[in-house]
Amino acid sequence: MKKIPLTNRPDRYQIAVTLDGVDVGIRLAWLPRAAGWYATLLDAAGDEISTPARVTPGAPLAWPTAGAGFPPGRFIALGPDDYGRDDLGAQVGISYVTAAELAAL
Repeated sequence: MKKIPLTNRPDRYQIAVTLDGVDVGIRLAWLPRAAGWYATLLDAAGDEISTPARVTPGAPLAWPTAGAGFPPGRFIALGPDDYGRDDLGAQVGISYVTAAELAAL
């Protein structure tokens, strides 16, 4: 499992990572009205390939699991159920379960 490097500053940002040999971006945004972080998966060119998904600890991110630009593993959110804006990257995170780890299950 690979931990995605996250921070809680600023309220909106994106990062680039390589997962199972696939270059992707993740755009993160804090939505105060919903009191939650939301993540959008981007392809290598920076185009959205998913709709925003709420970062809900203990659950997989609600993104499609196959398609052009998608890495073959799964994304899960970890941390306490009740979190705040400043918890991302500290108590709350997103990890990537590789295709090999999934196959071994």
